[in-house]
Amino acid sequence: MSTPAARSSLLMVAGVFVLALIGIGFLVLSIFLLTRPKAPKNTLVAPTLAFTSVVVIPTTTPAPPTNTPEPTATATTPPTETPPAEPSATEFVAQARIVQPANVRGGPGLTYPVLGGLNSGDTAALLGRDASAQWFAIQYALGPNGVGWVSALVATVDGSVNDLPVVAADAPPPAATSAPPTATNPPAATNPPPPSATPQLGARGIVANSFSVENASAAVGQDVWFNFEVKNTSSAAVAYGVLAAHTDAGVTAQSWTNESLDPGETLTWRDHINFPAAGTYQLYLGICFGDKNACLSGGAGWDRLSNNITITIIN
Repeated sequence: MSTPAARSSLLMVAGVFVLALIGIGFLVLSIFLLTRPKAPKNTLVAPTLAFTSVVVIPTTTPAPPTNTPEPTATATTPPTETPPAEPSATEFVAQARIVQPANVRGGPGLTYPVLGGLNSGDTAALLGRDASAQWFAIQYALGPNGVGWVSALVATVDGSVNDLPVVAADAPPPAATSAPPTATNPPAATNPPPPSATPQLGARGIVANSFSVENASAAVGQDVWFNFEVKNTSSAAVAYGVLAAHTDAGVTAQSWTNESLDPGETLTWRDHINFPAAGTYQLYLGICFGDKNACLSGGAGWDRLSNNITITIIN
C-alpha cells in the first residue's frame, strides 16, 4: 500500500511529463514558423487586362447586311402600251346586230336568193354597205366568197351608216321568165281584184290628207313602213275602233285603237305592218267604227281613206 508521500511524488512526475510535452509542442511550432518560406510582402498586383479577344454580346436589333447596296431610287418606266392597230380600208371590224328575224341574201336586194337566216339578237361581222345604204354586207359562210347581205330594216350598226365602206356585189340573177311560185297556204285574199276606178274615200267626215309607203317590197317577217295624215272635217267628235293601214286579206296594223278625233283635229303618224306570208297585197289606209276586237277579227266593216298601194312580199 503506497504512502501519501509516494503518491505525491508520482503526481509530480506526471505533471513534469505533461509540461515537457507542451514545451516540445511549442518548440516544434516555433521551428515550423521559423523555417517555412517567407511570403512576399503585401504588394498589390494589378490584373493584366488582355484585349486580344473581345466578346460581343449581340443586341436584339440585327445588324444590316454586309456590303448590301441600297436599291437606287431610279423610277421604273412603265411598259408602253401598244395602241391597237387601226383597221385598214379592207378590214372593217364593226358588228351588225339583228333586231328581228332576217333573211340573209346573196346580194343587196330582194331579187337575190335567200342563203339562210339570222334570229333577233344575233350579231355578225360587218364588212360594209351598198351604195344606197339600204343593205349591209356581213361575213356569212354560206355566201359567195363568205359574204352575205341583210336589209338595213332588220339590223343596226354603231356609228354613221354613211361612214361604212361601200362593198361591190355581183349582179343579181336574171329574172325568172315563169311566174313565181305561190306561197304555201297563202292568205285567202292574196291578189284580190283591183278596186274600182274611183273608190269612195272618207267616212263620217274623216278624210286622209296623205298616205304613203316607204318600202313597197319586203321579205316575210320584215316590216313595211307607212305614213299618213288624217283630219276630222266634221263639226263633232268621231269615235272609232281602229285607224291604221289595212288589207282586205286580213293583215292589219294597230296604229290607233278605240280613240276619237275632235272636230277639225289633224293626226299625223308613222308606223309599220308585218306580213306573215309571201304574196301580193293591196294596202290602204282604213278606219273601222266597230269594236277594236271585232275590227281586227273581220267581224266589222272597214271604210277606205286612201287608194290601194301594192305590196310585194317574198320568201
